[in-house]
Amino acid sequence: MVASQTKPRVLKPRSGEAKYVGVEPTWDKEFEGESDRRISMMHALNWYNYNHDIKESRQCLAEWLIKNDRKEDAETILSGSNTSYKVVAGWLARMSTLGFTINDREKAVIEEVVTEALKERQTTENERKDTTKKPTIQDRLNQSALEAGGEIEGMLDRLIENGVKMDASYTPIDALNLYNVVPQKLPLITDHWDEFIAEMNAVQKGEDPDLNEGYSNFSKIDIRNLIKFADKVIADCHSYAQMKKLSRSPRKKKAVSPEKRVAKFKYLKEYKDLKLTSVSPTKLVDAKEAWLYDTKKRKIIHVTPDPLIKTFTVKGSSIIGFNPETTCQKTLRKPQEQLAEFKKCSAPDARKWFSNIKATEIKFNGRGNENLILLVIR
Repeated sequence: MVASQTKPRVLKPRSGEAKYVGVEPTWDKEFEGESDRRISMMHALNWYNYNHDIKESRQCLAEWLIKNDRKEDAETILSGSNTSYKVVAGWLARMSTLGFTINDREKAVIEEVVTEALKERQTTENERKDTTKKPTIQDRLNQSALEAGGEIEGMLDRLIENGVKMDASYTPIDALNLYNVVPQKLPLITDHWDEFIAEMNAVQKGEDPDLNEGYSNFSKIDIRNLIKFADKVIADCHSYAQMKKLSRSPRKKKAVSPEKRVAKFKYLKEYKDLKLTSVSPTKLVDAKEAWLYDTKKRKIIHVTPDPLIKTFTVKGSSIIGFNPETTCQKTLRKPQEQLAEFKKCSAPDARKWFSNIKATEIKFNGRGNENLILLVIR
């Protein structure tokens, strides 16, 4: 970027004090010596410090950086805090803009302020990233399991402190309940105790010199009690998982319309030979009784519900929820005459009529077919 060639803006002294402190100093000639330069610089710094604040110093430094093709550094200076900022850097930059030749040491003061501002900005951005990184749900679930595992480890420590005497006071399931561990995270606990049991079994065998030395202060009874404790932890984890499964609220099923339920159910709408017409198959949904007629096999079917459910329904091309013990079918020898009698019957009479049919009872599999007339459904 090309350096700005515009004339610097004017910095004014405090209101009403121009006649006492003078106007902002400028430089258009060489100094007579180092002493003259030092006096001129001190006079200028005093003028800036008296008439302007840190905010103006930042602005002056930013303008100088922009003039020297350092726009990003200028933005950093303007957005920084006042913690490590030195106002003298801004005044030196302003003096340089107005003709004062700054030496290497004075340039180093400016660069030091810019470097500190860049470090501060980077630190702030890193802290912001750290604070915005929130723990995930999995992180929280893992943490709960680990905290419960730590609580169980504490129980083991108390067991050892009490002489490794196993009793009913050690309840690992309480720790699982306390931290509300989800069943999916239980392996974070059980895997550790499976390894612990394997190690204790190796101690019992006595074939590993290192393990023998490490557990030399425990008796055989102590080792057995340690295994009992680990078994208790694993058993409690399994019990806890089952308890969670049973306590989980069942998923609410979406209501399905009767029309959709019977969409695939096969039946015969009309049988002209006997002038039979089917009732709507939607009546099979949550029905308590049904009379069907298979036109091909000449069988009349009496469908009754399961005694516990009290009703039956349709799924796909089948009737489900019927009682297989009492639901059956019989062959009609004279369908036209017998069905005419059936149509005149009330519900109780129809059941009596069916029981009086002298034919072998055959079990019904519940499946619909293209020959099935739906006579009566209640």
